[in-house]
Amino acid sequence: MGNKAVFLRREVPFYYQNRVHGTCGPLSICMIVDAFRKPGQPGVSFTDYEYLIRKLMDSNITGGVPNNKIPLGLDYFNANYELIEGDTSTRLQKIRHAVGKDCPVILNVIDSFAGRRRGHYVVVVGYDDEHLFINDPYRRDEPLNEHKKISLVQLCKKNSRTSMVWGKRQWALKVTGFRRVKK
Repeated sequence: MGNKAVFLRREVPFYYQNRVHGTCGPLSICMIVDAFRKPGQPGVSFTDYEYLIRKLMDSNITGGVPNNKIPLGLDYFNANYELIEGDTSTRLQKIRHAVGKDCPVILNVIDSFAGRRRGHYVVVVGYDDEHLFINDPYRRDEPLNEHKKISLVQLCKKNSRTSMVWGKRQWALKVTGFRRVKK
């Protein structure tokens, strides 16, 4: 491949979380929905965003959205999607293929927040031989988290106390477009 970076052709807008924890899943959905909008169409409304938070957030956990609820948020917008499955190598190959076909991917990772390890959602927008490029909605004391470069070696570790890892579940969801709703 020659380590040439490949990015989605469609522009995926970048949104920061406006709350400390838990809204990365709804924001990842909003980034993808708005990436598929045609020029001139309005983006996801604040009302839709708040609806996603209420519908997807599980009050029995300390912030966050379980993996099985992300499809519910995509269904709200009539999205077509598929779970990316297989061993680690197969999943990475499928993520690269999805990006090459202009399909963004929601990735569930484990990351450190205020000294605690938590689940976190990001949107894969590109790759090269050694990295994934992501839109990371969490506000950090770092340069912009848009097109943030994540080492595949680090990401594929099963555990790390300090950096973003994919973890044991290696959950990823490819979004391919949206269904037309008959009126």
